[in-house]
Amino acid sequence: MNLRYLMLCALCGMTVPAHLMAEENINYDASLTLETSSGSFAPYYFAANRCGILTQSDNVLLNVGASRDYDLSKRVTWSYGIRAVGGWSSATSYGIFDPSATSQWGTRDARPAAIWLQEAWAGFKFRGVYIEGGMRQSGSPLLDDELSSGDMVHSANARPIPQIMAGFIDFQDIPFTNKWAQIKGVISYGWFVQNGWIDSHYNFYNYHINRNQLYSYKNIYFRSNPQKPFSVTVGAQIAGDFGGTTYHYAKGQLYDVEKHGSSISDYWKMLIPTPDNGDDFYEGALLGSWDFNARYRLRSGHEIKAYFQWLWEDGSGMSKHNGWDGLWGMEYKSETPWWIDGAVIEYLDLTNHGGPIHFAPHFQGADIPYQSTGADNYYNSGYYNAYTNFGMGIGNAMVMSPIYNRDGYPQFLLNRVKGVHVALRGTLSDCVGYKVKFGWRKALGTSYEPLQAPVHSTMFMAEATWRIPQVKGLQLSGAFGLDHGQMPGNSVGAMVTLSYDGLLKLRGK
Repeated sequence: MNLRYLMLCALCGMTVPAHLMAEENINYDASLTLETSSGSFAPYYFAANRCGILTQSDNVLLNVGASRDYDLSKRVTWSYGIRAVGGWSSATSYGIFDPSATSQWGTRDARPAAIWLQEAWAGFKFRGVYIEGGMRQSGSPLLDDELSSGDMVHSANARPIPQIMAGFIDFQDIPFTNKWAQIKGVISYGWFVQNGWIDSHYNFYNYHINRNQLYSYKNIYFRSNPQKPFSVTVGAQIAGDFGGTTYHYAKGQLYDVEKHGSSISDYWKMLIPTPDNGDDFYEGALLGSWDFNARYRLRSGHEIKAYFQWLWEDGSGMSKHNGWDGLWGMEYKSETPWWIDGAVIEYLDLTNHGGPIHFAPHFQGADIPYQSTGADNYYNSGYYNAYTNFGMGIGNAMVMSPIYNRDGYPQFLLNRVKGVHVALRGTLSDCVGYKVKFGWRKALGTSYEPLQAPVHSTMFMAEATWRIPQVKGLQLSGAFGLDHGQMPGNSVGAMVTLSYDGLLKLRGK
């Protein structure tokens, strides 16, 4: 029902008064991707931060979309868009427990749908604020989604979530600061529509799943004058899961069904985190990050950035009692096309989790009057689904997503992880560009289920793009990908994409 309502809002939003239809500039694009690889899944960099579109070992996918952007030169403007993806993808076998079967444990094949709606949204802007409804691909509010390993809270790694969002369209000048300070922020509520995906991938043996789960997200950022050579951005993000019904399983038996609230008061508690039922636990499953970005612009116009995102899921992380946990990076960006247009180097460390112990004085039998809030479990929850959509993590992609758990376990198994990510992007000629990515990561399991021995993974991708000069908007790209290690396994692959984009101008009466 929620999805139907959002789609209705999107369709209604596309119907605008005739006097506003002076001219419509509609961007459209289409691409055909052929991909094959030797592993059970596509190589890491073929799948990471591509909005959850490509995950399987072999794929033939057609991606078609059209959209109208906000006209930022106008006080009142609107935006809308739609995107569909379809084709064929190879299947992956997942473990499933069936107590009625003779052998009880078996496998089943799962693959993406033959066609699905990737985007459908409509939005309205007045001055510097906007409201938007539907599904829309988006990524980090701070990082370069094309080069970065991914935002810690809101990356481009998973499919978009149907939601209603309101906020500032971009950074806005704060009054009485003489343009020295700007603010940007957003608030959204969403509805997961992944029940079918969960049922086809879960093992129905251990842990839990949540159906009809809800989602909330908000951020706020402050930035100093970006026209100056040196500019600083600071802010925070908070995301949360709430609502729905949780089904708890142990050894293949359903032992508890837990209904979570979804009333107006529950939405309010997600907006302003509030203890639930008067106890020490807050409504929903929350996580967030403290974000910082310092940018320096050289006289040549080139930019150098240094940034970090400190991930947290409770008070211990918010007060930075989780060591070096977070994403640390540097970025270079060229003002004009060059043989290196952009470069990123990042270090990810999520090995502390606030320490191995979680202890509070009110625990039964406790005789120590102190509190130790540790043993975090990033992106996992004891009451809700993992922080994913259709199996892909919504946060940083280097934390291996549950879609890669072929035993059907629904949570992150390797969230105590550290790694390095390097990416380069450049222009070799007017028609030829390239992109290279390299990564290495080491995982230790989770705070509650550590591995006996660490697992490792080395990832590499090289991609070249040829913009065909005879046809404006037409380009051909080819990529080679390589994974070596146990996260999730070895894979060698190749991918070819033919794409076309254009602008359709429609004039009203």
